[in-house]
Amino acid sequence: MKYILFALALPFALSANAQNEMSAEQTVPVRKNEIGLLGDPGISGYDPQSYNSIQYKRWVKPNHMAWRANVGYGKYSQYNHEIIFPSLGDTSVVQHSISDIPQVYAGIGAEMQRHFYKKVYMYAAVDLYATYGKGSTKDVLDLEVTDNNNASIFRNQSLVRAYDATRFSIGVLPFVGVKLQFSRISFGTELTGIRMQYSSVNYSAKPSDGGLVDFDMGNFTQRVFINFRF
Repeated sequence: MKYILFALALPFALSANAQNEMSAEQTVPVRKNEIGLLGDPGISGYDPQSYNSIQYKRWVKPNHMAWRANVGYGKYSQYNHEIIFPSLGDTSVVQHSISDIPQVYAGIGAEMQRHFYKKVYMYAAVDLYATYGKGSTKDVLDLEVTDNNNASIFRNQSLVRAYDATRFSIGVLPFVGVKLQFSRISFGTELTGIRMQYSSVNYSAKPSDGGLVDFDMGNFTQRVFINFRF
């Protein structure tokens, strides 16, 4: 008799256990959106620009694939040697230009991630971005006097002229990253060592650079972010 009662009770027990498991799964919310702050401090040795952006992600495959976009503001700063005059004894004269151009930044891309350990995720992403800005360039004359040991004993800089400059760029950045993901917050960092970019700078007082296509490997740029998930 007890075996019959056990056999009759077993289906109900399994059904109750399955319902408990489904309820537990349903209590874990699916977050399909993220919004937050993305910072690029411009720490690389070759990229003279840095940005602070607002970032948005839309997870089309929860915890696996997302579309992402960011809009930001930053600055392009560049120091260029242009003319080196013949040395006059112990005196050298160099004319160079200093560009300081505030820029707006916009990028769109895709991200794929994989769960690594507990709250730790690793991911790969690629962004297509564009920048545009208007600022100024200064031509500066640098005069330096050195002693017999080639040590500087006198230096003077004077402004030759200042004029407007505009810059446009478009490029592709692939990233690898790691992040900590919690129910409402995710934060982490991403790194790239490859940049493919076209850029052009136009000056009001001299010919433009004509545009430059650059493919660079081995110079790293790092970005950090914190997002709110909802």
